[in-house]
Amino acid sequence: MTAEAPAPAPAPAPAPTIPAPTAGTATLSWSAPGSANVIGYRVYYGTASRSYLQPRGMGLSAGNATTHVVTGLPRGYLYFFAVTAVGANDEESDFSNEATKHLQ
Repeated sequence: MTAEAPAPAPAPAPAPTIPAPTAGTATLSWSAPGSANVIGYRVYYGTASRSYLQPRGMGLSAGNATTHVVTGLPRGYLYFFAVTAVGANDEESDFSNEATKHLQ
């Protein structure tokens, strides 16, 4: 009596893939201040409260809309957002209260 040869081992499973990190977005909305001289808004954001990546006067322009989508945000951070109102002579209001979003 002869012994049968053992079955060959299965091929290894393919390596798992890890998707490249994707950038996140934050959709912001706010109420208009009710002042007739407001012609637009600027959005500011950063990863620390009241410490924004954009210098004062250089926020992301939201035009005269009261919503704005911030794109390209790296995941894994807590973001702080504020908005300013802009007048006809480019004068800018104080920062709004902050909103936050954690992108995982």
